[in-house]
Amino acid sequence: MTPVADGVAMTLDALRDLAREKLRGAGLAPDHADAVAETMVAGERDGCASHGIYRLLIAANSVARGVVVPDAVPVVRSPASALVKVDGGGGFAQLAFERGKPLLIERARACGIAAMAINHVVHFAALWPEVEALAQRYSVRIRKLLKMGAVLRVTAGELEALQQDDAVDHLSADIRYRSTADVIAQSIGADQVWAGTGRIKGLNGHGISVAVIDSGIDPAHASLAGRVIASVDFTGGDG
Repeated sequence: MTPVADGVAMTLDALRDLAREKLRGAGLAPDHADAVAETMVAGERDGCASHGIYRLLIAANSVARGVVVPDAVPVVRSPASALVKVDGGGGFAQLAFERGKPLLIERARACGIAAMAINHVVHFAALWPEVEALAQRYSVRIRKLLKMGAVLRVTAGELEALQQDDAVDHLSADIRYRSTADVIAQSIGADQVWAGTGRIKGLNGHGISVAVIDSGIDPAHASLAGRVIASVDFTGGDG
């Protein structure tokens, strides 16, 4: 460890060893300590301080207060062909995720898609380390990180390699959507309203006012500018 202006500089290996040592010293079982430590290391490595070594204090406090079961043994089962369920037994979420992942991968490969539910755990993890590890392995570009995965830009060869990797739970390509605006009027019956029927005169919107109850609008928006004739604020605020 090297003192620096705003703290202590450590290698990731030293940080991992420190986290494991302190977590085990706080009473966390070795397998849980190792899993939680990896999340902290990933947080510091990627500049995400909220999931870094800062959480060592939170984890130790959770053990001391009895919030988490320090030696919980996750139980993995599959209640349906494409569903994996893990009961974490009150422990931290990381080990439950690791224990359930192999079966999740197996079911995803067999069924094409699968889901894993993790219950009875103390939330403490984020999934971006797993996503980034896969991206680095195949030199693919992460376009956007999601809560449960990521959007990647890949070549055909990279996509094929990812499809063969046991660590990948699910892949889906972009889906092209085509506009259906040309049939919207017919699908909602607007053409019948315009034309009228029997004794009912056709309507086209002229002379009709519309009242909108909303949390707020932008009166300068191109679609609304000069068209809002009155507004009332029922909240007493600035909206």
